[in-house]
Formats: sequence, C-alpha cells, structure tokens
Amino acid sequence: MRTPRWCWPTRTERNLWQAIDTRNVIGQAQGILMQKYGLTAEKAFGVLRRYSQQHNLKLAAVAEQLTTTRTLPGWARADSDTHPTSS
Repeated sequence: MRTPRWCWPTRTERNLWQAIDTRNVIGQAQGILMQKYGLTAEKAFGVLRRYSQQHNLKLAAVAEQLTTTRTLPGWARADSDTHPTSS
C-alpha cells in the first residue's frame, strides 16, 4: 500500500531536517578540534570556515570528513598534530 501524498514530507521539511543534520555534524567537528587542540568553540568554527574557504570545499563536507577520519581533507598525517590555528 502506498503512502498517501499528503503524508509525504514537503521540500521545506526535508530541507529543515537536512540543515539540522548538517549543523550537528559541524558541531561534532568543532568538538573534535576543541578536544584535540584546546580551542574555543568560536576558534574551532573559524578553523573549519577558513579551511573550507582556502580549499574551496563546502563547510559541511569538511566537517563530515573530519568527523569520519579525525583529520581534515588533504591534511598530511605527518602534520596532523600541528596546531590548526598556526597557519
């Protein structure tokens, strides 16, 4: 039996849930940077934002990569312990 059309989520509802999910991933990535480097929430977000802009990547993609691999995309493993605010 098919779900009635009126039960389907609207595009706006889907977009809102996607935004919430993205915000959660960005928050997790901030937390990783805060724990690993002793940053404040504001500085951790700044690191994510700056990395995103410098590498022309969406902030959500950078956050997803960081939460999955515990390292920023393209960040060499040898440099993984370098403080992210030093660049």
